[in-house]
Amino acid sequence: MGFRMPAAFTPNGDGHNDILKPLVFGRLVRFHWTVYNRYGGKVFESGDAFTGWNGNMPSGEPTTAGTYVWTCEYQFTGAPPQFEKGAVIIIR
Repeated sequence: MGFRMPAAFTPNGDGHNDILKPLVFGRLVRFHWTVYNRYGGKVFESGDAFTGWNGNMPSGEPTTAGTYVWTCEYQFTGAPPQFEKGAVIIIR
């Protein structure tokens, strides 16, 4: 069982590293993650570990390059609930 989030991604449409999503190793019974901009505004959220963020705002317009904060609540089968947070850099 394990959880990792990449430190950066490049959502430029070239087909390489365009989507940010966690790497999850194990069977999940609960999962929710959220990404915030530097002002604390929510720019993405998902209850699915396999649904990634394409670097766009909820309106569909691209976000600016920079650092974004994420939080994630998850639970693996037979394990206690976990909470993690971190930052990711968008490189454009």
